[in-house]
Amino acid sequence: IPCHRVVNADGKLGGYGGGLWRKKRLLELEGAESQLDTKKTSLEMAKKQHDAAVISASEFVQIESQYRDAQL
Repeated sequence: IPCHRVVNADGKLGGYGGGLWRKKRLLELEGAESQLDTKKTSLEMAKKQHDAAVISASEFVQIESQYRDAQL
């Protein structure tokens, strides 16, 4: 894989010895830039959904306690 095609897991360009402007231009010429934008948007949406679904341990304990109290 040519090094200018390597991107971060989050879809950001990362580094490139020739400069990020050059890496971006090479990807644009290859038609990959729009794919990166789509991937980045998908990752951002997935992270937001994940963050919204995650509760802290203390919140879980509180909910569990309320459930147990309701069952008694």
